[in-house]
Amino acid sequence: MAGDLDNFLKAALHMAELARPAARAVWEQPGRADFKKDGSMVTRADLEIEQLWRAFLQEEFPEHGIWGEEFGGDQAAGGWTWVLDPIDGTRHFGMGLPGFSSLISLCLDGVPVLGVMDLPLGGACFSGIRGGEALLNGRPLQVSGVASLDRCQAAIANHDAFPGETARIYEALREAAQVSAFDAGSPAYGALAHGKLDLAINGTDLEGFDICALVPIVEGAGGVITGWAGEPLSLASCGGIIATSSQALHAEALDLIASAVQPGTLV
Repeated sequence: MAGDLDNFLKAALHMAELARPAARAVWEQPGRADFKKDGSMVTRADLEIEQLWRAFLQEEFPEHGIWGEEFGGDQAAGGWTWVLDPIDGTRHFGMGLPGFSSLISLCLDGVPVLGVMDLPLGGACFSGIRGGEALLNGRPLQVSGVASLDRCQAAIANHDAFPGETARIYEALREAAQVSAFDAGSPAYGALAHGKLDLAINGTDLEGFDICALVPIVEGAGGVITGWAGEPLSLASCGGIIATSSQALHAEALDLIASAVQPGTLV
């Protein structure tokens, strides 16, 4: 499978290159984002990039499934499924802020085996292959290895993504970490893989297309990434996730999460 993954990674990196001009062009234009029926933001870049990617994948890998944030899809009968989030962080993008990325993942039987996170404005492209290394613009990445919350630099997602009792997790982590940044989005997981920070956490508003690309990048750099209860992440995952720079830090963070909420809150 390794040879296949190398070829698939080349394809994913090409897809990132295809998306950059479209993302930059729309972001630089005046105007405001539109809204979907569910109240979430959507931009022309979300739609154009996913259509571009789908056309490429249908030509190159017609036997693979495709699941995208904007146009849905299905898993392939043979197990290979591309998972697409053309603009992850559409709220930032639509409001003219730079904290967004393009996410491309490939899953085998629901397990993320390849991930690419491209920052169109920043010139940074993170990638990872399951069982292999993580890279930033072709250079190997390594997590910091920090092993305790009181020494960790944490990226904590938007407070609104911690509803109800889960708001206690937000406050507990903010108080426990040595220093925190907030609402950094998916780029925080690249920064963790790069050793720039030690913990990244997102709240309950994530879906599989937000999650899958992050897994091979974090794990390829030596980090740990799971759901809030320590469960492995997959195409079917949704809800809160946490990534850390070491097993020891991960265990401490999961204990904090469990103790911060009422029994039965994490489902």
